[in-house]
Amino acid sequence: MRALPVDTHVKCILLEALRPDKIAITIAALGQIEEETRQLERQWVLRRERARYEAERATTPI
Repeated sequence: MRALPVDTHVKCILLEALRPDKIAITIAALGQIEEETRQLERQWVLRRERARYEAERATTPI
């Protein structure tokens, strides 16, 4: 069974998504997401270091 109206609609959606301005926006968004991910990873590294430091300090005799 063929679904020509559906095929045509999907083709239009695909071509709209592949317009150069849409691709540029998508690439920019991906870059921003990657930067946010790097920042979050760095924050977690710093939190783990601080927790490790505080744990060592708490178990060190005075």
